[in-house]
Amino acid sequence: MIISSITLKNFRNYKDSEFVFDPLLNILVGKNGVGKTNVLEACYLMAHGKSWRTRYDFELINFNKNTANLISKVNGDTLFIGLTRTGNRRTKKLFKVNGISRSSNTLATFAKAVIFSPQDLDIIIGSPTYRRNYLDDTLSQINIEYKKKLTSLKKVVRNRNKLLERINEGLSGYSELDYWNKLLIEDSTYVHKKRKDLIVYVNGFLSKEYSPISNSSASVLVKYDHSIASNERLEMYKSAEIGSKRTLVGAHKDDLQINVNKGDVVPKHNDEYDFYDKGDDFSNSRYFASRGEQRTLVFALKLASLSYIQLKIKTGIILLLDDIYSELDEFHRKAISTYFKNNQVIVTTAEKNLVPKSVYNKGRVFELI
Repeated sequence: MIISSITLKNFRNYKDSEFVFDPLLNILVGKNGVGKTNVLEACYLMAHGKSWRTRYDFELINFNKNTANLISKVNGDTLFIGLTRTGNRRTKKLFKVNGISRSSNTLATFAKAVIFSPQDLDIIIGSPTYRRNYLDDTLSQINIEYKKKLTSLKKVVRNRNKLLERINEGLSGYSELDYWNKLLIEDSTYVHKKRKDLIVYVNGFLSKEYSPISNSSASVLVKYDHSIASNERLEMYKSAEIGSKRTLVGAHKDDLQINVNKGDVVPKHNDEYDFYDKGDDFSNSRYFASRGEQRTLVFALKLASLSYIQLKIKTGIILLLDDIYSELDEFHRKAISTYFKNNQVIVTTAEKNLVPKSVYNKGRVFELI
């Protein structure tokens, strides 16, 4: 899967720029603030239909403009995204493939991309939203039905919350929730199954790869704290939901606990997650791992995501590495290069001396000023 070129018009700081990429390795070099990450963001947008950096799409449009366009060539197909400000922090998005209007879900079938960014540390130290996004961003690239279920789940929760507010105010009856309860259970059950399948794979990957990745004897266990949606649990949380006017049960409340074991303990089989762990001596990495250990954990988790996507689509994908070399020590800078094979890579750096010479000398270099 290759992105041959991308043209940016009024996107972030780019008024009208085109980047023609090498099919294997590309290096964007420049001082902080020149727009290196914006190029990666544009490529990510083409694959996911959204940015990983911002909540509001209007921020993607050049400050002095009302519209922005992105055009890319991916495996011979022309992908187009149009952004138009509509006021009140809202943005209209238009997606096209070869000149024909498509949904963002369809766009995702043409381009697959994984981002490695300093912000990935939020997977460990951030709110549950970041950990759910880690799962969802991976699964949405290989399963359109999953992406549709996520969209449906958001709609269900939004409408259910409005109805709970009316019930709280005595304007509606609880039985009116029956329709939304049914959808909440259906969507959450589907999402839970796919997320657990991914977590099983991630744990299997980490059980084999984390030790060499971390250059230590440590092991990792990702535990899935899933909020099961059922009629029984909805009845149990009935009063709390009405009181808070919020949906407290369902896949939108899921979380992950990413635990690390630094000891040298004889492994035993973990039946729930189908891999070998090292007993119960695990600590939550959010609180009991150093910043360096957390970065290594995130690095390993993203590699697991990459491996899972490649397994499912059976082809290379686009690797977007945002200033990753400044975040890693020399050992891991060299380690990540081993995953470049069969993938197109676009990497940014403010200091080209951080990029291993074996990588830098092979890539197409873009000097941004």
